[in-house]
Amino acid sequence: MTNYDPKNYHKRDPLSFAKGAFEGLTTMLPGISVQRQGGTFAISASFPWLVFGRAIQDVRGKDFDSSDKAKWLKAIYQDAQYKFQSSPDDATLYLPAPSAAGVTTINASAGVGGGIHEAGHAICDCANGRFPTYAEFYTHVGRHLDMTIPYHESNLPKWVNVTADMRLEPGMSLAYPEVEHRFHSIQSWCHELESEGRGQEVPSDFLMALRDSGKGWVSDESKAVYAEYKQEARDLVDYLKPIWAELKPKDTDWESSAHLPVYVAVEVINALHKMLKEPPPEDGKGKGKGKGKGKCKGKGEDPTKPNEQGDDNKPNEQGDDSKPQQEAGKSPMSLNDIKRLLDGEGKALDPNSAMKQEVNKNKKQLDHELYIPNGSKPIYRKLL
Repeated sequence: MTNYDPKNYHKRDPLSFAKGAFEGLTTMLPGISVQRQGGTFAISASFPWLVFGRAIQDVRGKDFDSSDKAKWLKAIYQDAQYKFQSSPDDATLYLPAPSAAGVTTINASAGVGGGIHEAGHAICDCANGRFPTYAEFYTHVGRHLDMTIPYHESNLPKWVNVTADMRLEPGMSLAYPEVEHRFHSIQSWCHELESEGRGQEVPSDFLMALRDSGKGWVSDESKAVYAEYKQEARDLVDYLKPIWAELKPKDTDWESSAHLPVYVAVEVINALHKMLKEPPPEDGKGKGKGKGKGKCKGKGEDPTKPNEQGDDNKPNEQGDDSKPQQEAGKSPMSLNDIKRLLDGEGKALDPNSAMKQEVNKNKKQLDHELYIPNGSKPIYRKLL
């Protein structure tokens, strides 16, 4: 970790050149401004699909008649629509204020990576884009929801944050290959901050391993870090790969795949609940997930048939007994650890949470209050 004295934060600004760079990056996106204020990286905007993570969290199936799933789904849709319409009309990318950046251990390359990460949400998650129709919501997400599963107990927005990050960083690298090394830098910084907790708790190890596997930034450093995660956490990531592998962008048609972070988060939670009832055999010969990819383009689904799960256009990619599932029995996660995951335990850092953690930790070493100019308070895309 960078050797520095936080008391000299006023002499150090690793993001001094970043504002101009990001203003250049965002010129291709009308309506996006760049501000240096606050204590972390953030993007303030309206996100037409990510907002469903919070809506599903807030509109609980247990509050509705179990025989009327359609009413529950429509309530989720209306809640998401209200949240979307209540969000800012313009997008603003927030970079940490100089005082906040100076008090942390972040370096210039990782700082640029953090900003590009947040800008990626504006691009890949279609900031201020078209809100989906109910039929689109039902096809891509709604029909996969289970009224009996308490998604709010799992903190669904946290899962959506992770899955969104797993899609956007490879997506930004696909669109702008020159930024990939910045993502390696921000990943290394997050790994440094997580070093003390790595290998200690299965829920956090799983979320960190899931994040790393999904992003796919492989280096000697990342391989060494991955080996420190508990074996059962890594095996569960492998077991669920047929679900989360859908996040990897194949092209830059962002709108057609913007639903995937919510869909994948829902399906991972569904799969974990299924494992509580039907643990995978230790020989690894699972039955496969068999629900398809969730990217259905079919328009014949009837939203009035809430129990319909639907088939997929490419069933062989997710519904068969694939190799990742055959490895699930190496070191099966205990039912207690799975339940802890579903109870919302565990965390994996991203640029936003890593910066917050560093600022809060290091400002305590100062003999005065750290002044961080905030201006107007941003609405963080984290939806928490």
